[in-house]
Amino acid sequence: MKKFWLPYPMWDMLGIELWLNEMAAQGWALGDWPRFTFIGRVPFLPLDWVKESRYRLDPINQWFGEQDLCRRAASYRDMGWRYVTQIGKLYAVYRCDDPEAPDLYTDRVSLGWAMKGFIRRQWGILAVTLIWAALMIGRDHLLDPAWFLMQTVLEGPGLLLLSLLMLLLVGGEVVYTLAHTVRLTRIRKKLLQGELPGPSRRSTYRELRRLLAVLGAVVLALALMIQMIYFPHVQFQPLDGPEDWDCPHVLLSESLPAGTELIQTGDEWKFLNYSSSAHSWLAPELFHIQQAGLARYPDGSSRNCFLYLEYIRTLSPELAHWVCAGKEEDKLFGAAAAGGALLPRPGPPLPYRLSD
Repeated sequence: MKKFWLPYPMWDMLGIELWLNEMAAQGWALGDWPRFTFIGRVPFLPLDWVKESRYRLDPINQWFGEQDLCRRAASYRDMGWRYVTQIGKLYAVYRCDDPEAPDLYTDRVSLGWAMKGFIRRQWGILAVTLIWAALMIGRDHLLDPAWFLMQTVLEGPGLLLLSLLMLLLVGGEVVYTLAHTVRLTRIRKKLLQGELPGPSRRSTYRELRRLLAVLGAVVLALALMIQMIYFPHVQFQPLDGPEDWDCPHVLLSESLPAGTELIQTGDEWKFLNYSSSAHSWLAPELFHIQQAGLARYPDGSSRNCFLYLEYIRTLSPELAHWVCAGKEEDKLFGAAAAGGALLPRPGPPLPYRLSD
């Protein structure tokens, strides 16, 4: 057994037929078609008696055409054609060793009509691919671009690079499926017009480069995901107290009515009072501040109070607008200044104040 590189793309049915017949004329009989058809390494057996044989490809019309395939194989066997193998979900391969046996398709038009269900299935695959692509990129890039831009500012370049890789992979798959579908449709159209499309040889090295590029992008995307999950670029460091809050802030005690006593002693309140800071690629200052305590009002009533502040200073006012828009989408409202944002939560929505 010896393997040869497939010199025609998978959509070129007539080109693959021509190649199989050329190999048979040289004494090479097709073996079992490889599972990974896109790689294109096809096994052949050296048999001299196949030099007079003919190969034909029959398009598979159904999504899962096992019954249809068995029925066709039995019908073709009566005509002198023997089933050899199947090329993915695309074609069934038949070989005839009798030079006097009739051909599977007597003319090009009949072959074009035989491809009707095959083309319909290919358009269904394209529709599924488009839906999959929309689901893959819709949440962050299409349906909620404000959230995506905000996360890009806060998370650093890793998220942006990961998103570009994902768009590249998803877009490449869509383009490849679309091109495959269009080419098959054009072949059928020419056959129905009585024309025989010429074969289109492909470059093996180009296919290998494409495969290596896809594998490299997948590996890089996985590495970025692992890095972002287990080794995040933005790491918050705990702060001791208000003396370390180097940002515009308000104290919980200042937001309570005059005469209110605020109790923040005890392990429970110490746990609920925390603050931290960090920095990212586009946001040099990130502060998260939470204050909590038991408020005793002048009328004698008591109530647990919480105040959460998130301060973000970005490198430019435009980036601050991205963050503010993303926080709005995330149901976090606050006041924004040029190059930064002061966002309290929870509580009623506060209007934005934009200034230089």
